[in-house]
Amino acid sequence: MKRPRRWSAALTSDEWRDILEKHARWHRGEDGGQRADLQGAYLQGADLQGADLQGADLQGADLQRAENADLVIALTRILPEGDLIVWKRCNDRVLVRLRIPAEARRSHAFGRKCRAEYADVLEVVGAGIGVTCAHGPRTEYRAGQRVVADKWDPEWTRECGGGIHFYITREEAEAP
Repeated sequence: MKRPRRWSAALTSDEWRDILEKHARWHRGEDGGQRADLQGAYLQGADLQGADLQGADLQGADLQRAENADLVIALTRILPEGDLIVWKRCNDRVLVRLRIPAEARRSHAFGRKCRAEYADVLEVVGAGIGVTCAHGPRTEYRAGQRVVADKWDPEWTRECGGGIHFYITREEAEAP
């Protein structure tokens, strides 16, 4: 696995342009594309206007005094308010359709993987129950039951923080 670059200074305009161009190609699925990995990047004073960073990894990036940073972050937010119908992949490729109630706390970082503090199980596809245990205690998903995370991490920048992990679309949950 490629280690993230450790940024020690502000990006030059050429470095920033190269990152954005490669990220745009990656996002469109084109050759030569590369997901923007700005973990720990020092972006103070960077002008982010027009930057499409959907799917970029910005965990720990210093956006202090970066121009238009609030707009870029807002454009990456994908979780609407209200009840959500979403999908989760469990062990053995079993899929679970969940309802995230409007009052449940929810989060996602800069990618498409999301999490919530609890969810109602609407349907289990491919088995009688869905089971997960990869990154914590064993959790079972049964139609008609509410599943509550063993811990909830309120820090939205931690993609793999505590919570019930899910994707917004079935296609994302089915993808390897």
